[in-house]
Amino acid sequence: MKRLVIMVLTLMVMVTMISCTTNDSETLEYSIVSEAELTESVLKAAEEIKMTGGHKIILDEEAQYVIIGLGERNTGGYEIKIDQVEEKEGKILIYYTEITPGRDEMVTEALTYPYMVLQIESKQNVEVIANEPRMRN
Repeated sequence: MKRLVIMVLTLMVMVTMISCTTNDSETLEYSIVSEAELTESVLKAAEEIKMTGGHKIILDEEAQYVIIGLGERNTGGYEIKIDQVEEKEGKILIYYTEITPGRDEMVTEALTYPYMVLQIESKQNVEVIANEPRMRN
């Protein structure tokens, strides 16, 4: 009987410990901004990132604009997919994936410059993380 009581108490402690662990990240809301909505300074930075690829962060009075670009691509069919935007350990983490055209997908035969501008209502530091590119299904 004593062993049973000890096992039950041990199990209760383990369940309590597991349920008390917390995830210290919080999903953040963001919006994707169209080119027509961009201020002149953000538009100028977006034009640069479109050509070179990478990312750039523009701090505005009310928000931050995060520009993510893939650089020059030989065809259409490429896109940027935002996987997650979260606040963690005092900074904002943006995870994205480059989506490439599928094997048999019909694409535009022209140079393209895929990019995206996100608006985040926060002044915290931003880190942009690229996941492995993935082919469209």
